[in-house]
Amino acid sequence: SDNEKKFIRYHLKHNLSPFCRFYLTLKVHQRTPGAPVKSRPIVSTTGSLLHPIGVYVDDKLKVVAQKQPSYLKSSFDLKQKLSQLDIPPFTASMFTADAVAMHTNIPQGGAFKKTAKLIRANPEEHDIPIEATLKALKMIMTKNIFTFGDLTFLQRKGTAMGTPPAPQIATICYATEEAIFLPRFRSQLLCHCRHLDDTFGLRIHHPDPAED
Repeated sequence: SDNEKKFIRYHLKHNLSPFCRFYLTLKVHQRTPGAPVKSRPIVSTTGSLLHPIGVYVDDKLKVVAQKQPSYLKSSFDLKQKLSQLDIPPFTASMFTADAVAMHTNIPQGGAFKKTAKLIRANPEEHDIPIEATLKALKMIMTKNIFTFGDLTFLQRKGTAMGTPPAPQIATICYATEEAIFLPRFRSQLLCHCRHLDDTFGLRIHHPDPAED
């Protein structure tokens, strides 16, 4: 749209620092006595040339991410879903899952291909400028140049947390994997929801305990 063009052009014209910046946040809440403190890698695009394009891609991919079957917006959204279920006592078990380092383990080439295939397969469902979105997404994923101290790097692996569309990329990529294995278990699942790398589900017990 004209407003999107204006937004991108304005930020590119007034940009002062072309590259993103890398830093770490410490997971002090997960600290184990005697062990090194774990960290989370962040690539901040704020103020960089990629930032306005990242904001554009994030806005478009949200439309795709929110249409995935397991998409969960928030804990309040989960509470609403659970309140609508009628679960007889002792008929289901709760399970949770947490992917390890999801963003940094996402393969760039594979993630782009899966996202492109999903969007192109359902153009009328998503109602976004597909080719413009994919072209901008490829730029975000393959041209992520960032600085750390006096060093400059090009990211070649993963989708670092901190880039605007990273949450949507993670949501969409894992949804393509869920589309492969979830149908096998769909009849056994009373609920299956995921917010980025955190999964919550309810599994229905088999009527025969010996077969459960």
